[in-house]
Amino acid sequence: MYQKLKEYNINYISNVELLEEKSLEEQVFNVKYDAGHWNDQGCFYGTSHLLEKISEYFPGVRPYLPDDFICSWREEESLPASHFRIREMAPYFANPAEGGITEKTAEFSSVRLNENYPGFGVYKNENPGSRQLPRVLFFHGSYYNSRIRFYDTSFQETYRVHNYENFIDFDYYFNLFQPECVILETAEYATTRNYFNIDKLKAKRLNPPLSQVMHTPHDSYGLQELSCHTERQDGITTIEINLHSNQEDITEYDFGYLVMGEYVFDLELDGERAVCAAASEYAADSAFDSARVERFVKQGDED
Repeated sequence: MYQKLKEYNINYISNVELLEEKSLEEQVFNVKYDAGHWNDQGCFYGTSHLLEKISEYFPGVRPYLPDDFICSWREEESLPASHFRIREMAPYFANPAEGGITEKTAEFSSVRLNENYPGFGVYKNENPGSRQLPRVLFFHGSYYNSRIRFYDTSFQETYRVHNYENFIDFDYYFNLFQPECVILETAEYATTRNYFNIDKLKAKRLNPPLSQVMHTPHDSYGLQELSCHTERQDGITTIEINLHSNQEDITEYDFGYLVMGEYVFDLELDGERAVCAAASEYAADSAFDSARVERFVKQGDED
């Protein structure tokens, strides 16, 4: 897997070696309580390693220092799911900067989510200096489900999605939130067909970046020239476009884009119909007047 990541020039880190080294002297996994995941100590080291990599591209992001958290120990008296009685001391890391985080999840209650993996959240960082940080789309598994405090203060805005089946809809979430940074976290034991639908992932086709194909022959129209229906629900605007509403031929397009100001949205094509969803702040009424639709037919062996 690591070799394939290198071949496709994908940034990645592995925390395996780091946590093995730390475990020789420190408790990074609990023995009894929630033993299937790392504990707060392990999460601190693993997340700092992740932030160190991200800082190579976003200098405002930095790895954590021990003083960034208030560290203590808690006595856990039962397992988290079965409530089987135990007695174990587990580390707990409190993040004081959480006071500057505003949760906005309720504004996106109509977001598309797989029923088996409904974990989702939107968090705005209002701490001093947060405007210098990137906005992040974070697909993660259960290692982070109860540990949002370990990463939401490191970004300007955080959009978290429980991965696996939801990751297949990567383009939907990217359209929605227009992030500057995307993270996919997965545990080694979860990187299998039991969690990810490998067949659907292999069949998934994403649009190339518009900047790479803009010079090739294609059809370009103002959004106002086409029949368009807009629906706003909570913080999400869904835009449906009739691609053939202004022309006599019925060209079958392979991919397309909606351009609204500085934002580019991949269109989901279905015959003569094209759809995309965006956070309403990126699809204000004033942006519709100058919006454009760029439509393409594949050239040769392009894929």
